[in-house]
Amino acid sequence: MPEKITACFCITTPMFIGDAEQNASGISPAAVKGALRFWFRALRWGHHRNVDGATDESALQSLHQEESSLFGSAADKGAGQAKVLIRIKPNSLKQGLPMDKTGPGLQYLLGQGLYHFKNGYLRKSALLEGQFEVSLLLKPGVSAQEKRSLLQAIQALGLLGALGSRARKGFGSIALEKLECSFAADTSIPVNITELKVLFNDWANSFSKTVPPFSAFSLESRIDISACANSAVGLHELAGHEMQMYRSWGRSAGNGAPHRVAGELAEQNFRSDHDGALSAAKGRQPVKMPKRSEFGLPHNYFFSSGENSGKKVDITPAEDSRNRRASPLFIHIHRFPNGKHALIQTLLPATFLPAGDSVEFRPNRGGTMHLSFDESQIDWKTIPAYLDRFDNRERLL
Repeated sequence: MPEKITACFCITTPMFIGDAEQNASGISPAAVKGALRFWFRALRWGHHRNVDGATDESALQSLHQEESSLFGSAADKGAGQAKVLIRIKPNSLKQGLPMDKTGPGLQYLLGQGLYHFKNGYLRKSALLEGQFEVSLLLKPGVSAQEKRSLLQAIQALGLLGALGSRARKGFGSIALEKLECSFAADTSIPVNITELKVLFNDWANSFSKTVPPFSAFSLESRIDISACANSAVGLHELAGHEMQMYRSWGRSAGNGAPHRVAGELAEQNFRSDHDGALSAAKGRQPVKMPKRSEFGLPHNYFFSSGENSGKKVDITPAEDSRNRRASPLFIHIHRFPNGKHALIQTLLPATFLPAGDSVEFRPNRGGTMHLSFDESQIDWKTIPAYLDRFDNRERLL
């Protein structure tokens, strides 16, 4: 009998996953495998980078070899097949679209790819709730360290992660409910905030001491429980509301009326971003990156009032093979065994763009302009300031 890991998850927020027809037809082994590989890399990076004499380049190479050996890689000669076979068993998955009116915070997190403020959801269905079981069958030759790393990746996925579109914005959040394996006696999972702290601080003993070149854990990482409540929807809306209020410039009804965001007075925290983007939209050469770029690229501006109405500018990495920089912030709506929900937010600072890259500013009225990128333009203070907005937050890491 092969050794086996069994993990049970529940869906806590709508999961936009499925086929090319935009139907949420189910959860595939490939989707779970991809997520496990991400968290495996994020957690194992420090083990390779902290080796005496290691560089980013050598650590990346050894990490890639370890990941390919465990999960398989069709591109690498000698990597062979995966040592892990993944099977999914669904349990009462509910398919459809949320029937309740989506609040402005959730609309903001959904973005234009999933939601239109007039037409509503742009997908045909999502997985709304239910449980599913993931079985990992281990082939002979999986080392003790690889087993521990697999268990940690499963824990990270079920405590911090999600599946499907807009996963980093909290959609498709899944909560680990049960973990069993044939080779370890203790597979308990955290059931409260105190136990989460213990687990995460144990992980931190092997975190990278330097900022990683990709989204991975380091001593610069941060994990917060931003709020707790009985409702997953309410917590998700809270995250969207705070992010929208923090980031948005707002719109004015004209005639000197103040700018508003979702019916509230706009905070306008990033005037330099607004003014710099407007200058670029008018065709003037940009001189610095917007602070809000820290949330990821592409980063888009649209001006809707006064003489600037209709002007816009899109900001994106110039490299054709790398036209986006994913957000380093991961929103997760967790459900504890007692039914309470928690908004858990994880920040994984990393090299924002490779050295030598440039960023394109693409106004709709004029040609493309380039700005040479320097890593010093990202100070990693913008997202922490967003996290600090939550009055009842508790730092887990």
